[in-house]
Amino acid sequence: MEDISENKNTNQITEEVLSQNSIFYLRNTAPWVKFVSIAGLLMCIMLIAFAVIIINAPIETTNVYLAKLNSGMKNFIAIIYIFIAIMLLFPCIYLFIYSNRLKKFVKTNNTLSLEKAFAIQRKFWKYIGVLTIIILSFMSIAIVGLFAGTIAGLLVK
Repeated sequence: MEDISENKNTNQITEEVLSQNSIFYLRNTAPWVKFVSIAGLLMCIMLIAFAVIIINAPIETTNVYLAKLNSGMKNFIAIIYIFIAIMLLFPCIYLFIYSNRLKKFVKTNNTLSLEKAFAIQRKFWKYIGVLTIIILSFMSIAIVGLFAGTIAGLLVK
C-alpha cells in the first residue's frame, strides 16, 4: 500500500485511481449528502426558533414562586435547545462542504478535489466521534446518579 506522503502528484486524473463504479457512487451520494446537510441546517434553525418562542411565551400563573420557577425552567430549556442547535450546526456545515467538493471532483476528475472532500469527511467523523464520547459520558454519569439516588432513597425508608 502506498504511503500518502509519497504521492506528490495530487493533480493526477482519477481514471487510474478510482473505478467508474466508484465515481458513479460518489456522484449519486453527493445530492443525498447535500439534502441531509440542508435538512440538518433547517433543524438547527427550528431549534433556535423554538428557543426564542419558549423564552417569549407568557407564564400564566398568579403564584409568584411558580412564575419564577417556570421562568427559570423556560430559560433552561431554551439554553439547551440553543446548545443542541450549535452542536448540530458543525456536522451539517461539514456535510454541506463535503457534498460541494464531491460534486467538484465528479465534474473535474481532479484527485485534489477528492482529497479535500475526504479531508472534510474526516473532520465530520472526528466531530461526530468526539460528540458521541461526550454524550455517552453524560449518559453514564446520569445512570450512575440515578442508581445512587435510587439506592439512597431506598436506604432512607
